[in-house]
Amino acid sequence: MRKYNIDNAQLDHVFSVSSEEVDVIAAKMPGESKRQQTLEAYLICGLKAFLQGGEAKFEDKDARSLSQKLGCYDTANHYNYMKAFGNLLSGSKEGGWKLTNPGFERAAQLIKQLTESVN
Repeated sequence: MRKYNIDNAQLDHVFSVSSEEVDVIAAKMPGESKRQQTLEAYLICGLKAFLQGGEAKFEDKDARSLSQKLGCYDTANHYNYMKAFGNLLSGSKEGGWKLTNPGFERAAQLIKQLTESVN
C-alpha cells in the first residue's frame, strides 16, 4: 500500500475485508472493452488473493467467476483475452495465476481508477 500510495479507504471501496475473507465489491472494471475489463478482473483477483492470504496466487476459476460477476466474461473470446496478460501475470489456466511486480503496479493503478471519485 505504501509503495503505490494506496490507503485503506481506497481498498474499502473495492474490497470487503473481514477476518474470514476478502470479497470484491466493485460493481465493474473501468476498461472500455470486455477484453480490458477481463484483464483487470484477473489483476483484482490476484490482489484479492494477496490481501486474503499474503500470496498473489489464484485459480483461474476464481478469476472467471469474478469476470462473470462483473459482467465482462465472454465465453466465445475468453481464451483470446487471456493472451493479453503479457508480463502482468505468470502461470496458466491449469496451474493457476500469480501477479508479477508489473501486475501489482497495474492493480494499484486500477484501485486508484476505481476510487477517483472517492478522494
